[in-house]
Amino acid sequence: MPQVCKVCQMGRKTVQKLEQDYVGGLSKSGIARQYGVSCNSVEYHLNNHLPAKVAKGAELQLTEDGFNLLQRIDKLLVRTERIFLRNYRKQNDRLALEALNSQRGSLELLAKISIELHKIKLLELEQKQHERFDVHIPLERLTKKEQELYFHLLMKLMGDSDDSNLSEYTDLEFSVNI
Repeated sequence: MPQVCKVCQMGRKTVQKLEQDYVGGLSKSGIARQYGVSCNSVEYHLNNHLPAKVAKGAELQLTEDGFNLLQRIDKLLVRTERIFLRNYRKQNDRLALEALNSQRGSLELLAKISIELHKIKLLELEQKQHERFDVHIPLERLTKKEQELYFHLLMKLMGDSDDSNLSEYTDLEFSVNI
């Protein structure tokens, strides 16, 4: 029997508010305390019932916020370059060097942001790669010999096998229960 979602039982308006709180940044434990349910119930709901459009909306908002931040950093770089050029032409070396130092700080920040974005992209790619092989199969339906064959085939597909001889499994008779 499937698990009953305690969050969904709280009513549509409460569920919408809870989801808005989550998308707004409130932690799962904070949500659990605020709504009087367990952290497991909140996590179950968010993993299984959070509407895709809400999640997508949150993702778009985070992207927009990140883009706005990058625009602000870009404007700051342009301003500091103008300050540098103006003071360099006037031979005001101290102010020109301060403007260069400010540009360096902004560029370091952009580099850190870039590194974090690359880390996130790498994690997403690793997760997609993992999901390709994440198949939920009720192995208890297979005989011991069939399970061994399944394991050997998976290892071969994932490249972790040295092309071991699978001929010992040629005499297996398979039965399919649908």
